[in-house]
Amino acid sequence: MIGMSREAIKRNAQSDIEYQTKLARAGKDFSAVDIMKSERMLKVAEIEFTPEEREQLKAMALHPNPDWHQAKPIKEKYQISWNELKTLAGTCVESNSEIKRIRNISGLSRQEFAKKYGIPIRTLEKWEREEIKPAEYLISLLDRVVREDFG
Repeated sequence: MIGMSREAIKRNAQSDIEYQTKLARAGKDFSAVDIMKSERMLKVAEIEFTPEEREQLKAMALHPNPDWHQAKPIKEKYQISWNELKTLAGTCVESNSEIKRIRNISGLSRQEFAKKYGIPIRTLEKWEREEIKPAEYLISLLDRVVREDFG
């Protein structure tokens, strides 16, 4: 989940809660455990790390084989699970990608953003990884449209 914004984490958790609640209201099988996990993730996504903790988690998120046990003090301080810690570590990774910055304004996932703005998902992924660079006018146009839609 590297690079997933806190807004996206919250949005995904809220969507899961709404889906399970809809199933419950319709009298269909639903998962109370999934609802509780999603509610927990909404709270966890509010955690604000110190700058030192952010740097440590960022380094670990970017490392190919991190020793997550080095972050045990952070895990214990905030009373979060290993999976929650790893998810939040991904939010500490900053991107220099203009397109990713613009997408983060929307709070949409890559798939949602690509669909909403008619961009092929592979193209969006390459833009965000900075494998290819879109024309400056596209960046400006997309920035303006997203700010109008979500600003």
